[in-house]
Amino acid sequence: MKLGFIGLGLIGARRAKIANALGHDIVFMVDPDPKRLDSLPMVGCNTGRSIAELAAMGGEKADVIFIAVPHDIALESCLWAFASGAHVLCEKPMGLDLAQAEHIAEAARAAGRRFCGGFNYRYLPGVSALRDAIHGGKLGQTFRVRMAIGHGGRPGMETEWKLKRARAGGGALIDPGIHLIDLALHLFGSSNVEATLLRRRFWPSDVEDECTLLLRNPDSGVDVTIEVSLMSWKNQFVIEAYGSNGQAVLTGRGGNYGIQQIEYINRWFWQPDQDRRSLVNLGSDDPSFELETRAFLDAIATGSDDGILSDAGAGCAALAVVQSAYAAAPDV
Repeated sequence: MKLGFIGLGLIGARRAKIANALGHDIVFMVDPDPKRLDSLPMVGCNTGRSIAELAAMGGEKADVIFIAVPHDIALESCLWAFASGAHVLCEKPMGLDLAQAEHIAEAARAAGRRFCGGFNYRYLPGVSALRDAIHGGKLGQTFRVRMAIGHGGRPGMETEWKLKRARAGGGALIDPGIHLIDLALHLFGSSNVEATLLRRRFWPSDVEDECTLLLRNPDSGVDVTIEVSLMSWKNQFVIEAYGSNGQAVLTGRGGNYGIQQIEYINRWFWQPDQDRRSLVNLGSDDPSFELETRAFLDAIATGSDDGILSDAGAGCAALAVVQSAYAAAPDV
């Protein structure tokens, strides 16, 4: 397939390298930073600093466009991509708010194109193992879950677009918190916001740098606590799931978040002949971006999907939770 890329930051460049390695034809790349464009030389590939500049060049259209841009330009980028006839994978959170997400979803439907929300955490090996344990009944009836992600940040982060409300739509809750919200919905179904706590503790900005969110599934009663911090000086990723037969603890997601491993602890393991605990090391690699990219391209090629891939509905559902959470909490 012919592919295009809008935005070549850390994630956009990673997707482009994956697609190139898979043998797809990259026909254009767009990024305002010429250094990023120069760092990813693709033979015969048009490059531009903006969509307008690229459009003025003409050239081949893409079958699929990958979009990784600040949240405030996700909507216009997606609309342009659909108007050009392309399928779209846009990194979360699908715009600044729910209204923009619904606009994107409607544009995808009207164009008859597929959309993926870029929720790569669904493809982490640890999340896959946890999903199998939950849906396979290993934990029994799940009743409580705790999810936490912490970023260490970096000097000067307060000047970046992710800590500016006008460009990001919010702070820690909308990004990276929306990853955990999506996982909660993906693993346990629709959930209501029970409580929200937002704080701005360290970074001098107009958005929260820490949040705690409590969700409840109205049908199963599963409670999910989500904790997000932009001042966890050592990066962390943790999911703890508690059920009637035992619990599972997932830690790490590769890279500077540590080795991925999942520990299973059965109920009353200390009793004689009852210890069935296990600790599975899933390695330090993070294949989630490659697996999601492959799944999206395969879904377009075959017309089906793997049951894990997100879509426009999932992106809207996650932002609906974000919107409810912001509405339930006093402004920071």
